[in-house]
Amino acid sequence: MPGTGRNISRLLLFAIVGIGVAVGALVFLKLRKGEPAPTRLTRPAPTLPVQTNAGGGSAAKPGASTGRPKSLEDLKVIGPVSIEKAKNSRLSYAMGTLRNDSEHQRFGVKIELELLDIAGNKLASKANDYVQMLEPRKEWPFRALVLEPKAVSAKVVSIQEE
Repeated sequence: MPGTGRNISRLLLFAIVGIGVAVGALVFLKLRKGEPAPTRLTRPAPTLPVQTNAGGGSAAKPGASTGRPKSLEDLKVIGPVSIEKAKNSRLSYAMGTLRNDSEHQRFGVKIELELLDIAGNKLASKANDYVQMLEPRKEWPFRALVLEPKAVSAKVVSIQEE
């Protein structure tokens, strides 16, 4: 058979190239195994100067915030919390105002309210509301759905931030 030698040569060539590609892929995967795959291009975080008072003077840069650190104490309920019925509905809401009394933006603020009956006894269910972001020195008029029909008043149990 005259073309048999040529066919065997081609078959051997393809087998060698295939084995080479497979070995190359295995080596590549093995080298990358320890490295996390990049999810997006990122810049290295800028380094901030360290502030020291060793020289007796202030090392604060112009425009740097000299305010106090972030604290949950800066989130304050202003005025009373009342329970009001919605117009043309059987739904009730505990309503009030929460103020961010700081220079910091607040994210994921949640207020939880304890519900009380006419005698001032705690009821089993609670009411809560959530806001994604609260700007510095701004107020948030919260409105928490009250599912307990016996509730006549509410008081703040907790204020949390994510």
